[in-house]
Amino acid sequence: MISHDLQQVSQFCERVLVMYKGDLLDELPADQLAHATHPYTHTLWSCRPSKFTHGERLPVLDRALLESLKSASSKDASSQEPQP
Repeated sequence: MISHDLQQVSQFCERVLVMYKGDLLDELPADQLAHATHPYTHTLWSCRPSKFTHGERLPVLDRALLESLKSASSKDASSQEPQP
């Protein structure tokens, strides 16, 4: 399932891959979304609609931090690729 609705994903999927601008940032069991440790995943989960947060400002993740996390994630992935 490909979706921006993490609440629905958590109900219908076993594992979740979180991407940003086409890069994989996080992978975790769907039942752990509420306890995500990656800042981007945590912020996305915190932004889901709730009757308790109606009218409140949504959490925001600093874009510079996000870009640095994306770069670090890309470097980790490339270091795990087999060398020719």
